[in-house]
Amino acid sequence: MSIQAEELRRYVADRPPESWREASTRTVVVGSGKGGSGASTIAALLGIGMAEAGRRTLLVDGDDAIGALHHLFGIPSASEALLRQEDPDSEIIWVADRLALLPGGSVRHRIASVRTTPVQRSAFYRRIMPMAVTFDVMIVDAGSRLDSVVAATSTHAARYVTVSGIEPAALAASYALVKALAQRVSDARVEMLVNGHDDVSALTAFQHVSMATEQFLGRDLGYAGTIPACQSLRGAVLSGRSLDHVDPTASATAAARTLARRLLNDLDRDASALSDTRRHLRRA
Repeated sequence: MSIQAEELRRYVADRPPESWREASTRTVVVGSGKGGSGASTIAALLGIGMAEAGRRTLLVDGDDAIGALHHLFGIPSASEALLRQEDPDSEIIWVADRLALLPGGSVRHRIASVRTTPVQRSAFYRRIMPMAVTFDVMIVDAGSRLDSVVAATSTHAARYVTVSGIEPAALAASYALVKALAQRVSDARVEMLVNGHDDVSALTAFQHVSMATEQFLGRDLGYAGTIPACQSLRGAVLSGRSLDHVDPTASATAAARTLARRLLNDLDRDASALSDTRRHLRRA
């Protein structure tokens, strides 16, 4: 076990259980309803952006099958933290300054069809929440399966970002995901991000899902904007280079950093409002 992991274990042990709930107010879940939408890349870029903004950031890969985040940071092997029952803090890898990764995926999945059950996935998130209090923000890459994203609601995250393309199948999958989240976390903020397209196409796609969400679910859907197609980012992903080495002025990375700062501002504002409410209730 690394020195950092040992320090983390001691810190968690000393924290009162009540403080574990605080981590949920600083948690963002990123997922999609359809494979190939780029949710893992978006989660990684958000993690980089938040770490660069000075926040100790934990990236969690909640995919029990492929687990893409370790590839995006040039790490050769995945972990089986989601499959195992013990505390996952020893699996953490520091991939950049202020940015830690809890890899996902399963080495055994390459040999046999090893998948976790809903109960195992929920238990995994309950195990990592005490660890998450040692970070300023936690980003969960919940993958592109509906059951995987729904399982991530066990974190009681403050924000859910669903990543989509503009083709009809992707929009239908995004709506299905928003509907599932509305049923599980009715009070959480859900936003849609359109990946790999220009602003006009992205906004049009968002409006289709937003109108359906309002009409049939009676909910507002936030717009997280778009991350444009970017050759620099695509080249890094295809070559296996770590994303934290991609030109920060490239269109996709710059847009992701802007979104990361906006999400941090939202989380800070929500946390401040919650603190004010608690103070008011104590005085009452």
